[in-house]
Amino acid sequence: MSKHIFSKIAKIGEEVRSAEPMKVELALVDDIRSRAAAMQKDLSNLQSIVREALDAKKRAISLMSSLSDTVSAQQREINKASQSMKELGIDDSILQAQNNQVGEILNEIRNANKQIGL
Repeated sequence: MSKHIFSKIAKIGEEVRSAEPMKVELALVDDIRSRAAAMQKDLSNLQSIVREALDAKKRAISLMSSLSDTVSAQQREINKASQSMKELGIDDSILQAQNNQVGEILNEIRNANKQIGL
């Protein structure tokens, strides 16, 4: 009888030991699934950020183009006004501040172009 009990205990011990690796393997599978879900979420977030960045870049390019056109028109007007003032013998130094502003804006446009890779 005691042999029979000991053999049953040994058999149960073997079943428990054989079940432990299965628990470990299942835990690893759960970790892999969990990590895969987290990676998918991160990928989705990354794709969203990239789309937003590309949209922002397109808007920035459009705005820079429009601003460049406006600045060029301003520069032409300043030059025309300066020429007219010189012809009339009027000091055109009052236009210097506007001319400086145009130069600063052009520099900022160039910097923005470099920053977004144009």
